[in-house]
Amino acid sequence: MEEVFEVLQKHALLVQGLWVPKSSLLFPGDPSKSLARDYVLLLFSKNPFISYDKVNNLSTSRKEEVKGFLKILAIESPPLKGAKGGPGRTKPGTVIKSEKAGNSDKVARKVAPGAQAGRTMSDETREAIPKALKKVFQTYKVCSLQLIRKGLRDLALSQSTLPKADARLVVKAAYGADAPERELQDVVSQVAVELHGGLFVMKSSQENPECDPLREVVINLLRVKDKLKKAEVTAAAQVSLKRDITNNEYNKVMSDFCEYKGNWWVLKSGDGKPS
Repeated sequence: MEEVFEVLQKHALLVQGLWVPKSSLLFPGDPSKSLARDYVLLLFSKNPFISYDKVNNLSTSRKEEVKGFLKILAIESPPLKGAKGGPGRTKPGTVIKSEKAGNSDKVARKVAPGAQAGRTMSDETREAIPKALKKVFQTYKVCSLQLIRKGLRDLALSQSTLPKADARLVVKAAYGADAPERELQDVVSQVAVELHGGLFVMKSSQENPECDPLREVVINLLRVKDKLKKAEVTAAAQVSLKRDITNNEYNKVMSDFCEYKGNWWVLKSGDGKPS
């Protein structure tokens, strides 16, 4: 079964409990079609119902490509003004019939238990996530794992229609948003640190990388304490950095992922509000 799963995760994606071939496998020489199909699959990974607004706001050429894949992968529901279904719920007369969708569902259930113990993400997705996370953490300085999942999906939806390599990168990264918790944590930990309450912050500052030595000091303090005073940070910095810190670097580091409450610095909430 592990061998079967290895082949599946290399050549297919799991969407709504159903395995579908990767777009790059179907259209290896046409990145435009791959991107349009990936956009549809990503929408279905978030919701079994796609509003027409998600399609009508696209450019004319992209809109036609996306509509073409919706006809293949979904059934239209005029009263609700949207398309409903998913990769295995197709119109009568299309290549994949409903009976085969049922069989696909059974295969997915058999493979899924092994996926929890092994890897569910492809190498492409594992490589793309750390790069996409830099964009997510630019918006949300402190993230729970749930917010990271949401951020990866939202990032892909906002950029997947752009004709750039970055668009393909964030779409690939979004496929990891549904990975088991431990597996996603392992990948996230390449660029971020988990602090108390299951909240993550970036190891390095994208805006002020010159302050990273002090940032590491503060992160280490927050691993063991849930609130800090300036005197504690200053003392720890003197021990670790062998120097006095300036008010400028102190304020840059603390205000990046902490907030001042009742004479203490505490970690930001990670509630999804842009920082």
